[in-house]
Amino acid sequence: MMEKFFKLNENNTTFRTEVIAGITTFMTMAYILAVNPSLLANEFGSNMDATAVLIATCLASFVGTMAMALLANYPFALAPGMGLNAYFSFTVCGAMGYSWQVALTAVFVEGIIFIVLSLTNVREAIFDAIPSTLKKGVSAGIGLFIAFIGLQGAHIAVANDSTLVSYVDFAGNWHTQGICAVLALLGLGSPEDCTPGGAQRALRAAGIEAQVQEDFQNQRLLVQVESFGAGYDSIYQCMERGREFLPAHMEVIFEYGGPDWSQWEEDTGTWEAFDAADLTWQQRDRWRAATVSPSGVPPVSRPARPSALP
Repeated sequence: MMEKFFKLNENNTTFRTEVIAGITTFMTMAYILAVNPSLLANEFGSNMDATAVLIATCLASFVGTMAMALLANYPFALAPGMGLNAYFSFTVCGAMGYSWQVALTAVFVEGIIFIVLSLTNVREAIFDAIPSTLKKGVSAGIGLFIAFIGLQGAHIAVANDSTLVSYVDFAGNWHTQGICAVLALLGLGSPEDCTPGGAQRALRAAGIEAQVQEDFQNQRLLVQVESFGAGYDSIYQCMERGREFLPAHMEVIFEYGGPDWSQWEEDTGTWEAFDAADLTWQQRDRWRAATVSPSGVPPVSRPARPSALP
């Protein structure tokens, strides 16, 4: 039944792979269930009911993810976005003084406008007009913001009258906050699994089946991709996403369909050139369409690397 409905074989994946990827995705996103009510129920912000926010967060995530799975057949999990909830709570409701009912009405109107824009090319044009450096900066900023909330929740970062922010007094508050901070630091300091087996399990959780070998001399991983799931429309997207699941301090070289390592280094250079030129996704897709067949397997004869990018 699952195979017939989700076309697992057609998308080069298995039921086991999808279950593992789903569990991994849930564990990655589960922090939203704690952070979203914490921000929206803050007494200095929107001061909403924490239980109601938690239930709304769960229902919205469930409906969005089920719609993506059953209507679009894409393995994407949807949930309330982090960052805007802080703006909603502390800026719109806290600093500007609007009630959370008025702010939610504005969010509802925003959603209607977004749907209308999505039916046209305006939304995509706005997205492509944003420089890639700004997109990366926003992502990094949201990540640092969430990390800071985590440090506050673990009582590692605490308020300070002189410097505004400081670290906890471990000795003075050992039985109340100090021991909790130490446990949090031990969790952060857990060693990353940089072995080929660990990298292979990380890629499998991302929906990528691959064989991994480690080049100890050059501190790099050699990844031979065997198949990738429905969420990837080409090997290039698979490579880009796969790097996010591998150790950041190691060089990663991907292989797919039999080309030699030097060819893939050339392809990687092309992808880096895309970023340097700040190309739109339409321009990247035109280049990828010329280099990757519809099945995702690079053709035997691929065009030369462009001297002038499209």
